[in-house]
Amino acid sequence: MSPLPVPVIKEPACKENNAHRSSSQHLVEKLRRLVREHPNAKQGEYAERLGVSQGRISQLKKLL
Repeated sequence: MSPLPVPVIKEPACKENNAHRSSSQHLVEKLRRLVREHPNAKQGEYAERLGVSQGRISQLKKLL
């Protein structure tokens, strides 16, 4: 009879989620500042300034 393999225990995904949430929150704060400073700018302009895609700006605006 062969021994059973020892299962690999993975780190909880919550660390990754917290890092993602943290970076999203950071981007939301930057976007909030940009919107205050440049209220008439287009999403593409915000995206260029933050170094993200226009679609990401759309996602972040939902979190504002």
